[in-house]
Amino acid sequence: MKPTFSIRVGGVGTNIDDRLLALEVVDQEGNRADSCRIEVDDRDGRVQIPERGANISISLGYRESGVHDMGSYVVDEVTAHGWPQKLIIFGRSADLTDALKSPRSQTYRDMSLADIVQQIASRHGLSGSASGQMGQLKYKMLAQTEESDLNFLTRIAMRHDGIFTVKNGQIIFKKRGEQMGSGASVVHPGNILEYRVTYQDRQAHGEAWNEWWDRGQAKRMRETGQGGSGSATSMAAPLAEDGQSQAQDVAGSVGGAFRRMERVGEFTIVGDPTVRAEMSLTVRGIKGGVDGQYRIRAVTHQLSNQGYRTTIIAEDL
Repeated sequence: MKPTFSIRVGGVGTNIDDRLLALEVVDQEGNRADSCRIEVDDRDGRVQIPERGANISISLGYRESGVHDMGSYVVDEVTAHGWPQKLIIFGRSADLTDALKSPRSQTYRDMSLADIVQQIASRHGLSGSASGQMGQLKYKMLAQTEESDLNFLTRIAMRHDGIFTVKNGQIIFKKRGEQMGSGASVVHPGNILEYRVTYQDRQAHGEAWNEWWDRGQAKRMRETGQGGSGSATSMAAPLAEDGQSQAQDVAGSVGGAFRRMERVGEFTIVGDPTVRAEMSLTVRGIKGGVDGQYRIRAVTHQLSNQGYRTTIIAEDL
């Protein structure tokens, strides 16, 4: 099949369709900024330099099966290079606005996480949702003090071993590992080009623990969370400020991170525009210890004169 693409800047087509040297789109988990890199042949100096802040829309796929929307970005940086002349255009996710990164103070009382996410989303002109049990979590009081909405939501996500993402005009909050859309596959023989899987002993902690202060007994209490395959090793998190519930959440969150980081894989496959961060990944046909289920943390799509390749970074599910 023959790879194809579409790039629009400011809502209109560009004059680079026959000048593209390389295209890279990086899709990352959670609130990590997605990005793009477009390298354009400017041999005659006729390619117009786009203004910073201009919107970029990218689609990628194959002529035989059609293209897929790869997201919207804003021009963050442009480099003019010579000789020979070319332009390199860098874009960042259009959804991570400056307002999301600006400090603010607010107190949320007697609200569910779903209500908090919707309130934050609405003040940025976005829609918001928190799925499943995450959305039903209730808070008597939750303080945001001189903290950006981005950092605030990141902190709450880490507390509950969740992630949130800002994409396509939505803030979505969910449990880490909760599948988003259909899963992806790496198959040998089939679509696999190369792979590397790393097994990390330093992450193999048997448990994680966190402490909280019991006012009634006037002493520290400890909560534990199941970690990786290690035995005696444990790791302490900072003392919980909000009591036993927070200590349990933090210990469980850190323990879950230990389990996932024991096995991390990098798989390069024949270009597949349907693969996205936060999908589940099935690997089969390679070997024992490599085959199995993963969760995708990041995806890089690369199109050049060498063809179309997709590189997946994934961790244990």
